[in-house]
Amino acid sequence: MTYLIIANVGDLCAERVRMALCQRSAEVLVTCDPVAERGVFSWELDTEHSSSSLTLPDQQRSICAEALRGVFVRSQGGPEATQEWTSEDYMYVQAERRAALVGWLHNLPCPVVNRLTADLWFRPYRPYAEWQSLLRKSGLPTLRCRITNDFENAVEFARRCGPIAYTPLTSNTRYLVQTDDDWRELEKVLKIFPVCLKETVSDPRASAWLVGDTVIWNTDIGLPCSYRLVFERGVRNLASLLNISTFEIAVGIGPAGLCCDGIDLYPRLENYERDGQSSVVGEIVSLIGAAA
Repeated sequence: MTYLIIANVGDLCAERVRMALCQRSAEVLVTCDPVAERGVFSWELDTEHSSSSLTLPDQQRSICAEALRGVFVRSQGGPEATQEWTSEDYMYVQAERRAALVGWLHNLPCPVVNRLTADLWFRPYRPYAEWQSLLRKSGLPTLRCRITNDFENAVEFARRCGPIAYTPLTSNTRYLVQTDDDWRELEKVLKIFPVCLKETVSDPRASAWLVGDTVIWNTDIGLPCSYRLVFERGVRNLASLLNISTFEIAVGIGPAGLCCDGIDLYPRLENYERDGQSSVVGEIVSLIGAAA
């Protein structure tokens, strides 16, 4: 049994899954990117057939795609930038490599955990406004948000909503707006480009990690059982809309009560207690097709 894990060095979730697979006497190959890493990658395809093989730097033999029992994707990997490359060349190589890798993953005949759609693959991190309609369609509670490039509009939004944060439209990096200096900085930003404003949540906060049909919480925030079941049903509905099998929802208390605060397609196992970590790893191993 041979499994492939695509992950960055130091990824705890990938390492724990690797250990669990090895305990089942499986051969586990680990790479940050089978397409870009120094090794041999060969892929032939046409409109009807796909055939590929992979030889990683520390391997003595070639592995064909048909020999893989499962793949776990934890990152997009990619070639490292070097001083010899211009930024334009690096961006071009990165885009070409990502396109090749997502195409290869979608042609593999084995189970692939975290096989993202092309849209999610190329833009896994995005502002809250892009997730909001999908969250609502799934039956999940959301925070209020607004896209604007007008400072007075931002002030009016904060007056109605209370504490706010903003993110650029090209990422999910969040900046709290709390002090006068924060507001002055936001005013400067809005003169250059629009941002996504959103309500903020207060403690306690929690995260819910979906793996297959199982929702694993990183902490107990005191939800009534009936409400928790409804919330978890919404998370599964969202998985169906996104066509993915694993992701994490950030949860917090907003002005209107419990709300979804964001989506992470590459959750960190470090944020979970020991029992939660074991549950996540066990469910991933099962999903990849290697249940004990």
